[in-house]
Parts: sequence; C-alpha cells; structure tokens
Amino acid sequence: SGIASGANHGNWLGGRNGVRDTAAFAEFRRSILKRDRWTCQECGDHNHEGRGSRIVLHVDHIEPVCVTPDRILDPSNARTLCFECHKKTETYGPKVRHYIRKRREEG
Repeated sequence: SGIASGANHGNWLGGRNGVRDTAAFAEFRRSILKRDRWTCQECGDHNHEGRGSRIVLHVDHIEPVCVTPDRILDPSNARTLCFECHKKTETYGPKVRHYIRKRREEG
C-alpha cells in the first residue's frame, strides 16, 4: 500500500503508543500552536472571548508522517489547522492513501 508501518513508521517506538504520546511531541505541538498564535492557518479562525463556541485546533503535518517519518518533529512540516480545515486536506485520515498513490504517479 506504500504506507510506512511498524518500525518504518514515524510513530513506532518498539510497539508502544508512538511518538505522539511522548513529552517531546507534546512540546512540539505546543510550540507549533504558539508559533501560529493559536490560529487556523487556513481560515484564520481562533478561540476568543465572545466567539460563542470553542474550536478544536490540530497540528497538521503537511507531508504525512507515514510518508516522511523523519520529519515528525520538523516545524517546517507542521501547521495549525482547525478540525474543519484539517478534514479538508488531502492527507487527512484515510485520504492519505490516495495522496500517496497520486505522488507515486507524478513521479
């Protein structure tokens, strides 16, 4: 399928919960949210007084971790997106399979 798995995947830590469950990733995530001023880099939405409801912010890897596992903690490969904008990316969830297939066909 072309998706890295097991020891070849960026989240692999010998069968544990993966890099995303480490203090290093928690700090990386906080640093990206802070760098992006807690604002979705796509639509510009952010939590503020008077908004009425809270938005959920995600740290999105521009190049998916399964494609470039060595860039999981690379700030230049990360951006803050709200959940709605993240769902629209071509690499969100199972859509990453199509993204990988398309990349292979392009070159």
